[in-house]
Amino acid sequence: MYRREPGQSVRGLKKRVTVRSAVLEAVLSVSLPDCWVTNLAPRHGIEIRVIDRKVISGNRMKDLFEAQVPPETIPRLVEEIRSSAGVRNVEVVSSERGRLIGITYATNCGGCALLAKSDCFIAGAVARRTATFEWNLVFRNRESLRRLVSRLEKNGYEVKLLRLSSVREAVPLTRRQEEILATAFELGYFDYPKRIRLGDLAKRLGVSKSTVSQVLRKAQTKVVAAYFQRQTT
Repeated sequence: MYRREPGQSVRGLKKRVTVRSAVLEAVLSVSLPDCWVTNLAPRHGIEIRVIDRKVISGNRMKDLFEAQVPPETIPRLVEEIRSSAGVRNVEVVSSERGRLIGITYATNCGGCALLAKSDCFIAGAVARRTATFEWNLVFRNRESLRRLVSRLEKNGYEVKLLRLSSVREAVPLTRRQEEILATAFELGYFDYPKRIRLGDLAKRLGVSKSTVSQVLRKAQTKVVAAYFQRQTT
């Protein structure tokens, strides 16, 4: 099996990685200097997650985002989002206990528009206090990823592959995965806005946040893989 060093350029992998699975997942680190998220996350030293993203038309994007910030700084952060280049409007959905959930309408993030128009499905996107986005992607074949990376690089964006793995078959959920996924669903973790936070969900289940996050990611990947495989059979 080929092993890649952390942070290695995607370009070096294009001819060396061979995956035969119908469903793949990858984490890309993408430098997006024209995106309000990657501008404000390092400025405030916070983590900003994009929960959902829709293309309105052309490069016009509608994002549902979440940020953990000190309550007293939320008004200033909202104003900075609103005044960011390309942001036409921001709506605050919730701002309780230092957890800001909002919707932005923006036009200037070309990289985000390229992703939205690609054959890759985004399972998560986060800026972790840096000027880069981590995209967790799910896609049917490596050509989908190659096309996306090629388009990003042609438009001047720096891209690194952090992880690439295959879902070799739509194996059933384990009992533990099913339990955590069902509990998360019933308690509103996937609702918009979320009715329960990851930390509170972990407390209900009696496990750590990292455990819940890992189990949910694996379970969601299996569900997406099963969906894709049904579409190709």
